[in-house]
Amino acid sequence: MATIRKTITLTDKQDQWIKTQIAAGGFTNDSEYIRDLLRRDQEQNAQFLALKKPFRKDWKVV
Repeated sequence: MATIRKTITLTDKQDQWIKTQIAAGGFTNDSEYIRDLLRRDQEQNAQFLALKKPFRKDWKVV
């Protein structure tokens, strides 16, 4: 899988949170932590879409 380099801006508090997660041993670096967040968000979104799919036919756009 190809990788794309991104630059993001964080607050000091957000940066410290990531460093804390790495220090706790769950991740080896910032990128690993961010990729894990993205994977979990993608999975949660897929589950949400699967749950609402049966109801979409009843939705009306107003």
